[in-house]
Amino acid sequence: MEPRLAADELRRHIVRTKRLPTIPIVLSKILDLIEDVNSSVFDLEEVISHDQSIAAKVLGLANSAFYGFGRKIDTISQAIIVIGFNAVKSLAIGVSIFDKFYNTVQGTLLDLNGLWMHSVATAEGTRLISERLRRGNLEASFICGLLHDLGKVAFISILPNDYQEAVAESLRLNRRLYEVEQEAFGVAHDTLGSWVAERWHLPSDLVRCLHEHHNPSYAGQDAELVHTVGVADYLSKKLGLGSSIDPVLQPLASNSLRVIGLTVDQLAGIEAALLEQRGRIEQFFAILK
Repeated sequence: MEPRLAADELRRHIVRTKRLPTIPIVLSKILDLIEDVNSSVFDLEEVISHDQSIAAKVLGLANSAFYGFGRKIDTISQAIIVIGFNAVKSLAIGVSIFDKFYNTVQGTLLDLNGLWMHSVATAEGTRLISERLRRGNLEASFICGLLHDLGKVAFISILPNDYQEAVAESLRLNRRLYEVEQEAFGVAHDTLGSWVAERWHLPSDLVRCLHEHHNPSYAGQDAELVHTVGVADYLSKKLGLGSSIDPVLQPLASNSLRVIGLTVDQLAGIEAALLEQRGRIEQFFAILK
């Protein structure tokens, strides 16, 4: 496949392009709250409540079987009390980014719904692994999984026709999409996604997950979280939960299991648990959409 843009040219294109959405206002304000040590639950409620679409979806998710609470949650403040400050914050981050990109890239012939469904499944897989191993912030893990393929959506937004050709070639030749991206654009979706995240000043652990989730030998900061996302990505592809728009399922690297301390038996248990969550994942995606 003939190269279309050099990597440095693509990065400049990201900076100046009008096709790539600006950072959602809600997301910008939530990130400001994260940086403000004096921010409160009431500040988060006010930010989310000012965007009715985001607020409605956050409430819909909080009331869904995904969280499984018996009583109805009617307000953002109730949601914060019932499912937690971090969970509501993470939902708002995920919903705001999903809304921005989903509305921007409609009309492509690519399976966008399948891609987002795959992302939700990867998010749930990341959360399940973190929960089973009692590691880190479950909500942060979920968001890293949800946005791990942000670079693919960015490609669709910036270079819709070229990227559609790249995906078509990957499917036609049964080649790994990652390799076709590298050849065509000089970078793959992991790097592009991290550039977008950096441009939006998203949390550093999320930037690292976006950039390194296909790197089985990664040993830097947040390595456990990065490899957790990579394993969850593998499981969601293997189980056919959505579509990663990549025809090739790469073998799972044993190093990833070693880094996160997951045994083969534990992996099998998480795979079974993730498959059982299909209904919850589909409901989560339906509300998100």
